[in-house]
Amino acid sequence: MRALQPRLGRRVSRLRAEIRAVSVLRGRRRNSASASLRCNAHSADGPYPSLLSILAVGGALTLAACGGSSKATTTTTPPTPTESNAAGLGTTGIAGLDWGANADAVKKVSPRAEPGEGGLWYPGMAEGHLAVTKFAMGPNGLNEVIIEWTDGFVSMDDCGKGWTPLRTKLDGRFGPSQADNLAASWKTASASITLACNPNDINAGVLSLTYAQLGK
Repeated sequence: MRALQPRLGRRVSRLRAEIRAVSVLRGRRRNSASASLRCNAHSADGPYPSLLSILAVGGALTLAACGGSSKATTTTTPPTPTESNAAGLGTTGIAGLDWGANADAVKKVSPRAEPGEGGLWYPGMAEGHLAVTKFAMGPNGLNEVIIEWTDGFVSMDDCGKGWTPLRTKLDGRFGPSQADNLAASWKTASASITLACNPNDINAGVLSLTYAQLGK
């Protein structure tokens, strides 16, 4: 009997360790499933296609995080175009960036942008929040910039909580905006700029900022 006690004790210890391991694994699976639901809800295509939904997985770029509570990357992020240290705004409305810029000129403003569908793509910070930025390139160079934030908004009203402070910030940069519902717009001499919350196919809110070339 005494000889069995050490072996029995070891078996009990192993069993307890296995139970703890299973509990941890189940917790991780629940967290992973919740994160997956947030990402799927945000990136689902609706009447306004999401940048996240067309960012190629396994290509030159992959997005490291989705949802407001997710961690982005462990690497440091260079200044984003709208937070560039370059003096003055370019014709795009973005510091240091002009319409017609080639890929090399775009990469001077956003060094980590990489080739992707229709131009250059940069997953990283924009206006202080994790986003995907697309620099759309045509035969004559840069012709549009689209920023879509990855924060998950459960509804259009929830999206408005992100839209309102960003509109105020951009009003300070471009002057008073014209607004209709959750869409605000500005015009410069060479750019039309729109900040909007758009619904996807499950009526979750997607916050985006578009810089478009005037007259094109």
